[in-house]
Amino acid sequence: MESSIDRRIFERMHDDFTGWYTLKDNEKILGEFAGLDFSGSGIRINARRRILEGRALDVSLVSVKVSEPIKESAQVIWQRELSPGWWQAGLRFYHPGLAHLWPLVHPEQYQED
Repeated sequence: MESSIDRRIFERMHDDFTGWYTLKDNEKILGEFAGLDFSGSGIRINARRRILEGRALDVSLVSVKVSEPIKESAQVIWQRELSPGWWQAGLRFYHPGLAHLWPLVHPEQYQED
């Protein structure tokens, strides 16, 4: 039996965040999602509709920890139907790194006194 090897460069972190997505370079919102976890390389989400794998998206992440949405470009790497009308998907950022997600990692640095 093969063991599962985690090849992640960035640690996976869990947080409450939601958001929406559009097709790359298009402002029309296609859908909203609930975030499950994130890392410097991408996010895992639950959504009410299927998104074509390989599709390039502009993603906006919203959290009570930040005042403005965090915007990132990502590609749909995988998805699976959880139940009728609910999909889970993995999105990979085009520019991996935690710099853009720093407000979620260390929100205390972004709170006003």
